[in-house]
Amino acid sequence: MATISYNPRQANNKTNQATKHGLILDEEIEGLIRVYKDGYIERPQIIPIVNSSIKQDLGVTARDVEATSGSIDQKWWLSCCNFSNVFLAGDSAGANIAYNVSIKLQDSNFLRPLQIKGLILIQPFFGGESRTSSEKHANQPINSALTLQASDTYWRLALPFGASRDHLLCNPLANSGLRQVKLPTTMVCVSEMDILKDRNLEFCSALAKGGKKVETFVYKGVGHAFQILYNYPYSQLRVQELLNNIKGFINQ
Repeated sequence: MATISYNPRQANNKTNQATKHGLILDEEIEGLIRVYKDGYIERPQIIPIVNSSIKQDLGVTARDVEATSGSIDQKWWLSCCNFSNVFLAGDSAGANIAYNVSIKLQDSNFLRPLQIKGLILIQPFFGGESRTSSEKHANQPINSALTLQASDTYWRLALPFGASRDHLLCNPLANSGLRQVKLPTTMVCVSEMDILKDRNLEFCSALAKGGKKVETFVYKGVGHAFQILYNYPYSQLRVQELLNNIKGFINQ
């Protein structure tokens, strides 16, 4: 999930003028995205549009990103990198992706000699049909990066049609989802003022009860994406704590 610093006064104002896509919106996260009934997606100009393709004039080819088994490129990587000491990390939706990638890779042999040693989840973006206390009662400041309404909309847009927020991609605790999961040692970073705080802590508790190694860190006085937006008085201090905790986790 790309986090955008959003000022509502800078967003495009809603008008009653009809467009070729109609007035009816299917979904909207104010200031970030509008999805119309006809499938058209509109994004305000404050959000940069990133082209996924690589410009040809940069001279980047498949050879630069893919090392064929036994090739000179692969031998170079093997000589310079310790593939038995790899960490997967992500924040918010990226942490959700890192978690789901990790559980799919634990039983895979095709990555050898690469070995996932640890998992770093920063404010993992999980959800569920049943509301947690922090989702229901956490007081969110105006500049909060994640509200409950926005969270619900993200999941409606991301999950398969007809799926609930108890889908395993959203809620790893649903239907005893952690019971058969294999995970490397996991670090979970939780923000005290994040609506996801209780859900993240429940996830950590479930990992520990399931016999999995987990280290939990709670950052006081800050909310979701504080390390990117610096939108809390304690953000800079907590970012330094976060970096120190990550370094300690990797080097232990």
